[in-house]
Amino acid sequence: MLDNTLLGLIVKNASEMPDDDAMREKRYGVWSPMTWSELQDNVQRFALGLRAMGFEDDNTLAIIGDNKPEWVIAEFGCMAAGGGPNRCIPGQSARRNRIPYLLFRCQVSGG
Repeated sequence: MLDNTLLGLIVKNASEMPDDDAMREKRYGVWSPMTWSELQDNVQRFALGLRAMGFEDDNTLAIIGDNKPEWVIAEFGCMAAGGGPNRCIPGQSARRNRIPYLLFRCQVSGG
C-alpha cells in the first residue's frame, strides 16, 4: 500500500540507501545532514508519539512552524499515524490573525 506514496518513498530509500542524505539544513553556518534512515526513524517516532497521545485515523494535525526538517517530520509523521496535516505558516497566518480560522475550518483535533 505504501509503494506509490511519499511515505513509501521514505521507507524505500531508508532501505536502499540508509546513509545517503535525505535533506540538509543550515544551522549556525554549517550544513547538517539527515540521512534517509534518520528521517524514517524520526517520522516513525513522531507517528507513535501522536498515537500515544490519542491521535486517531482521519484526525487533523495543525503544524505551526517554519520551513525546517522538523516540519517535514511532523507532516509525514501525521500521515504515518493515519491523519491529515494542516500547515500554518506563522508569519503569513498570524499576521492576518488567521490561525484560529484555519484551525476551525480544517477541523483540527483537540489537544
